[in-house]
Amino acid sequence: MADPLTILGATAASTQLLVQTGKSIAFLFDLQSKMKAAPVEVQRLTVHIDQLIALSELFKENPSLHGPITPYLDTCLARANDILTLIQKYTITDDDGRLDKANKSFKIAWKDKDILRMFSRLEEEKSAMVLAIQQVDR
Repeated sequence: MADPLTILGATAASTQLLVQTGKSIAFLFDLQSKMKAAPVEVQRLTVHIDQLIALSELFKENPSLHGPITPYLDTCLARANDILTLIQKYTITDDDGRLDKANKSFKIAWKDKDILRMFSRLEEEKSAMVLAIQQVDR
């Protein structure tokens, strides 16, 4: 008959292995879903950044806003261009083969937290710029 302590140890090890396997499977499914959504997400982010740049160009054309919001505008544009440069690396084109598409999707899915962090900083800068514009309007 086996020692009860040995059985308990084997059971604990088996349970730990099952838990880790479950976490690995959940991670792979999450990564797969991010990879499938990546091309659409990159397109959406690109449109968002392009709109911000176009809006910034409109602000530059308004002389009354030049002084007060220039620092905010410059910071927003710099952050927007950083994001655009990053996501353009992973934009899937018609010329990309299956391997390139999969590789780009994997890389953008892998960098999603970095991109979200960059967008969060950009949103903070945009909020500061809106406050500065409101001060000019008064």
